[in-house]
Amino acid sequence: MPPGDTSPCAICQGRTATPISRINDYTILRCDNCSVCFSDALYRVDLAGLYTKSYFSGQQVSTGYADYHRLSSALERNAVRRLRRLEGLLGQDRALLDVGCGTGEFLRVAAERGWQCAGVEISPYAAEYGRARYGLDISEGALTANLFPTHAFSAITLWDVVEHLPDPLTTLAICAQLLKPKGVLAISTGDIGSLCARVCGRYWHLFNLPEHVFFFSRRTIRDLVKRAGFEVLSIAYPSSVYPLGYLLERLYTSAFRRVRSTPDFRCAWLVRCNLFDIMEVLGTPLHH
Repeated sequence: MPPGDTSPCAICQGRTATPISRINDYTILRCDNCSVCFSDALYRVDLAGLYTKSYFSGQQVSTGYADYHRLSSALERNAVRRLRRLEGLLGQDRALLDVGCGTGEFLRVAAERGWQCAGVEISPYAAEYGRARYGLDISEGALTANLFPTHAFSAITLWDVVEHLPDPLTTLAICAQLLKPKGVLAISTGDIGSLCARVCGRYWHLFNLPEHVFFFSRRTIRDLVKRAGFEVLSIAYPSSVYPLGYLLERLYTSAFRRVRSTPDFRCAWLVRCNLFDIMEVLGTPLHH
């Protein structure tokens, strides 16, 4: 639905959108009907083709990561916090699907805590890495309705994933089918309406283009989750830990967006950080 196009909004099927920002070669637009923000990369880029090995371990950090594997210890620390939250809601009912599971760190920690785990990952490289290194059950490709039985899972997670999806409504609707009646959906994504995003403008660190194609606010993520068949249980802004080197990398690439390489920030110290611009959303299927 770029200006002058008749492609419908992926969330509400609205036909018109207003440009709100230009970042490098991409335009950020806001749907005139539902107010969700998105990038015209949605119509211009082979999104699935982005997630090669170089996305996770290349030096082209304007797209992807300088070295995703340096995040492993931080990902595992954050996984423990998130799993404790889910365990508090679900008790011993521990059947987990992680959509967009990357190289599998969250699933590995969950398996160690007694969860029955499955993952779905669009990147052939990341899926194979998780299978080979951790012995995980990871299906390669996009989530489809016939990939798993109905009501197979007590928890489905999408950590920093929904902003990458070309059709997040369909993906979440499939999640509603796959969850048990009192199961929990857990999502994390940036908040474009946050103070940090509004102050930073086009330099906001979550304008990762072209891989991020949707940018949600509290209102539009709530609307998306409801349209997909969920009741929203909570929206929170918890802190997470990151390697200091990764934070420096993100700061550098946000400030110098057209730079195709970056200094090698190798500092592995873990730092707890909260800019209150990353939401964690919990939901449960509407029809129990």
